[in-house]
Amino acid sequence: MKDIVFEHPLNERCRMLLRLSRLFEQFDYHLQSDSEWHARAAVDSLLDIANSLARTDTKSELIKEMDRYSLSLARMAGAPGVDDSRLQVVLKDIRDTASQLNGTQGQLGQGLRKNEFLGSIQQRSSIPGGSFDFDLPQYHHWLNRPHPERQQQVIEWAAEVAPVKN
Repeated sequence: MKDIVFEHPLNERCRMLLRLSRLFEQFDYHLQSDSEWHARAAVDSLLDIANSLARTDTKSELIKEMDRYSLSLARMAGAPGVDDSRLQVVLKDIRDTASQLNGTQGQLGQGLRKNEFLGSIQQRSSIPGGSFDFDLPQYHHWLNRPHPERQQQVIEWAAEVAPVKN
């Protein structure tokens, strides 16, 4: 029997980051499969990510978190047992990601929420069974495109929130 460990995060920022992390894991998992049901789940995950990022303070909270990581890790430079070259690579990645987040205009995921096609899926998904072929024929058509085309489209949509994933 596998032991299950449950930890309850103490603050909302931590819960938000964990929530986003799990949504990105879910998205990546479903993106790889070629079935219609996995494509639906990948789109749903992406929409959940976009909606999770809708809070106005999310971008600033993420940038603060990146700054905090950067300061904490920078203190380790020169310490015994620390690979300084690797540390510099990590610090550069953090600075680059913070810069990408900072350079994002408006709210994170705003383009996904404003996308007409994704918006129609989001709107109909609030109705049980509302995203099936008879309610959203354009979604049905998209789901029946070859997997590589669908996957490429979803990857293009996900590029908008890539800095958050990083």
